[in-house]
Amino acid sequence: MSLSREVVNALARFKDGFTGGKLGHAYLIVGDPRGNAVQLAESVLQMIFCGHDNPPCDSCNNCRRVAGHIHPDVAWIEPIKKSRGILVEQVKELIRNTFETTFEGGWKAVVLVSAERMNNEAANKLLKTLEEPPPRTVFLLLTDQPDALLPTIISRCQKVTLNDSLSEPESELRSAVVKIATGLSSGRVIVKLAQAREMMALLKRIRNQTERDEARCMEQNQVSGEQADDLEKVSEGRIEAVYREKRREVLRLFLLWQRDLLLCASGSGEDSFLFFRSEAQQIRAAAVGLTAMQVMNNIYIVENMQKYLDQHLSEFMVIERTFLKLAIGGKEESATLIAS
Repeated sequence: MSLSREVVNALARFKDGFTGGKLGHAYLIVGDPRGNAVQLAESVLQMIFCGHDNPPCDSCNNCRRVAGHIHPDVAWIEPIKKSRGILVEQVKELIRNTFETTFEGGWKAVVLVSAERMNNEAANKLLKTLEEPPPRTVFLLLTDQPDALLPTIISRCQKVTLNDSLSEPESELRSAVVKIATGLSSGRVIVKLAQAREMMALLKRIRNQTERDEARCMEQNQVSGEQADDLEKVSEGRIEAVYREKRREVLRLFLLWQRDLLLCASGSGEDSFLFFRSEAQQIRAAAVGLTAMQVMNNIYIVENMQKYLDQHLSEFMVIERTFLKLAIGGKEESATLIAS
């Protein structure tokens, strides 16, 4: 697995602590729970459980089991159901397991994916264990919203922050966003509504693909009885989590388009500064007639779109309203909508 430079650097700090016998018992890893944060968590656990002299080797049986999330001494806790909550029952179960004897006589580890999704009861239950953890046990809490965690949880963890990077997105996703953004070629309401529907169609394709991928994963883990019910709940939560991360990536790309528009509207003459460098001609054409202030308003509007979607408001209503408010080519119609 190819790791980003920031993950490699963070892993080196973990390794120094591990080899020096000073590994902490709890870490709050701030980053993408489906991206760089989980990459770091997997790498740290491979380092701990690897059987080679210079861990992690990424090829031994333990490293492979950690990467596949099937190591018996590593508990992965994810939000369940469509509410994407981590419930107190899950936390009670993981605490019970951490105090039991290890399967292989070494360390135990717990990873909480999207840790901010713990309700207060679950967080308070975990807090007691973080205050008096069992020996040779490490907790890794992954989140991209650390402010949503209880301050008492944060205070019991060593914080590792992974900066967001302008990584190259999936080519199909990038192309779809570029098509929508360049399609907003005029300030006419009908055009904006049409592109809002294009955005909804893109998100529907993403959700359908996420559900198909999860269905294939479920087929490979055929179980029965109570375990099947638990797996189904986790599966529902994972679908929602992966979908929301993909949706967040779509909005990030749309925001980066506005960022490039701002550079052009501000008089930047360097294509090398643009994120969408290969679309520089389209971006410069779209920026004609726009002022820097109008694009700054656009950025504010797009940022609010993410906030409203996180509040579980109707996707259709949020996206349609956002597109109607966007300033396109400095049209008076758009400026009026921004002020409303």
